[in-house]
Amino acid sequence: PGAFEATYAMYVLAYEWHLLERDGFESRSPCNWRGVICNNPNSSERRLQTDDVTEETEEATEETTEENLNFAIQVESINFGNFFLRGSIPEEIGLLRSITTLNLEQNFLYGSIPLSISNFQQLQKLDLDHNYLTGPIRNTIFDLRELTWLDLDNNRFVGPLLYQIHNLQGLEMLSVYNNTLSGTVPESLGQLTKLSKFPWK
Repeated sequence: PGAFEATYAMYVLAYEWHLLERDGFESRSPCNWRGVICNNPNSSERRLQTDDVTEETEEATEETTEENLNFAIQVESINFGNFFLRGSIPEEIGLLRSITTLNLEQNFLYGSIPLSISNFQQLQKLDLDHNYLTGPIRNTIFDLRELTWLDLDNNRFVGPLLYQIHNLQGLEMLSVYNNTLSGTVPESLGQLTKLSKFPWK
């Protein structure tokens, strides 16, 4: 089930952000898309290239396509920064359970951070700066205990920076400036002994 979920999630992102219309997204395997890194390289060996399709292999192509969409992929990194993405971040992104880096900076994304990011238990870097994201900074982010880099600046987040941030003991960089946050810097921030970068304004 997990293998199909990851492929499905990548296609949901592709349709939401109209990626399949772009150069670098011709392959049916998301592991071969521009900005995507998978940690199971064998997936690229079994990808289906559209320019390999001939009339003689049409039947085999249909079978291979079905197999490809159900093939085990483990997405390790997504770097879609400055891709001119427009739309929201779908809840299905949480199906990418093995992801360690998610970079969606400098786009035109709006809406709130999906609750499903709580599934990103291996995530080390989350970069969402310079978008139009709204709502509170969800406390589910502070359950991602492998995070070392959290960049949420230049959005439209509101509310306080929650005290649960002390859960992120490995955090080295935190940037939340140029939002509409309220309250004061939580005292629990002082418990983050590895934090070396914290631009507040």
